[in-house]
Amino acid sequence: MLALLRRKRFYLASAFLLVFSSFHLLIAETEPRMYRVVSDHHDPTPYVNKRKVAKVPGEILDQLVGSYTGPRSGAMEIQRYENTLLLLIGKSNWVLYPESESLFFLEDRDFTFQFVKNARHQVTKMIIRERGKIVETARASR
Repeated sequence: MLALLRRKRFYLASAFLLVFSSFHLLIAETEPRMYRVVSDHHDPTPYVNKRKVAKVPGEILDQLVGSYTGPRSGAMEIQRYENTLLLLIGKSNWVLYPESESLFFLEDRDFTFQFVKNARHQVTKMIIRERGKIVETARASR
């Protein structure tokens, strides 16, 4: 019977993934070989925020408020929301929490927003990072 199952193995693998994974486990128990186990659980690992919210003066927050334009997201708006900032893109909005005077983060995802100023202390761009990698640089359009 094992030989019969071996012949069907390739047909089962291409036609029914669920049957293939069950079959794989059957073969693994009958022969001393290592087989790859197919899994259908592919959820991302949950994000655990380890960042601390800093107190930033209102004058600094007001300097960051304005319109920004990015190549991927298009038009973005930063507004002041109590002691944080609010990022508006289309109909979506996110609260940005301050980690420092120029670095902000999302509480539930690994995104950071760094505001860059020129020599005259005017904000020129906002660098958006996901998991530490730059995903977009948005120009300030004041």
